[in-house]
Amino acid sequence: MASLLVSSVYADDLQTCSDRQFSVEAPNDELLETLCHAAPRIRDTLSDCGLTQTRPLTIKVVDELSHKIGNCLAWFDCDHDSIRLTNPARYPEVIDQDSPYATLPADVLLENALTHELVHALITQSANGREVSLIDHEYIAAALELELMEPQWRDVLISAAPVSLPPKTGLIDIWIYGLEPRKFATNAWQHFSLQQNGCGLVERIVQGDETLSRSSR
Repeated sequence: MASLLVSSVYADDLQTCSDRQFSVEAPNDELLETLCHAAPRIRDTLSDCGLTQTRPLTIKVVDELSHKIGNCLAWFDCDHDSIRLTNPARYPEVIDQDSPYATLPADVLLENALTHELVHALITQSANGREVSLIDHEYIAAALELELMEPQWRDVLISAAPVSLPPKTGLIDIWIYGLEPRKFATNAWQHFSLQQNGCGLVERIVQGDETLSRSSR
């Protein structure tokens, strides 16, 4: 029986999801359906933080993903409104077994990566041409990828890279992000979780009313 989530089901071919704001290219039908279901659900949740989709997005699953910063699990190409995700079947080969990511089930890690890149995509689209600093992008993506995780899996990542409370604005820094990305994420989520921050802060950043960039503090 044909999937309700995609217009047709041919692996390794770009397919339009039932939510026509997304098209997916994946190596098998199960992964195709998973992404066609997850992407709109995550997008709708992110709208609570004022992140909205204004243009269609393409999601492509690839065997190997290289970025200028090195190999990675996911990447958003802002020039083409395209998200690339490493095939979960390759996770055992591409993830360091000492990494906390190695302890996560493949489906949890896939959704975590998709969430992070969807945040980048929706920040770009919601900013309506305004430039959002790199550190603001990474802060929001890191905080929201943890916020949307099930608590048991979020605790795994935070326990692997703990940061003492209270959250530290000084750790919201691009050098910390580069050197200790998981500690950066822990601190970002803890900072986001403060009552005065949360989605309100995300909206202020995207609207251009606030920034966490050191150069503007």
